[in-house]
Amino acid sequence: MNAPHRPAGDDAVLEVLRELQQPDGPDVLTELINLFLDDTPKRLAALRDDVCGGDAHQATARAAHALKGSAGNIGSAPFAELCANVERVAKHGQTDGIDLTPLEDEYARVEAALRSA
Repeated sequence: MNAPHRPAGDDAVLEVLRELQQPDGPDVLTELINLFLDDTPKRLAALRDDVCGGDAHQATARAAHALKGSAGNIGSAPFAELCANVERVAKHGQTDGIDLTPLEDEYARVEAALRSA
C-alpha cells in the first residue's frame, strides 16, 4: 500500500513570505528559496559524512537541527520532521544505522516543488 501523498511544502508559509515583500525591495521569497536550494545539498552531504563517521553524534545533531530550521523557514513540515528524527537519534548518541535516504528523497520532492513554484 502506498503512503498517502503529502505536499512537499506548506503554501501558507510561502504566502506569508510573499506578503512580507516590499514593492521596491529585494525578492525575499526568491532569495530564501535560492539560499535553501544552494545550502541544503551541502548540509545533506555534511550530514552524510557525519553519519558515516559514526562517532560524530553532536555534529550530526547540529547538522540535522540546522536543516530542520531551514525546512521550517520554507514551509516543509515533512522535511523538517525527518530532520527532527535524525536530530533526536543523534542526540541519544546513535548515528549507526541512521538511514538518510528518506531525508534525501524528501529533499528531492521539496526541491522539485520549489523549482516549479
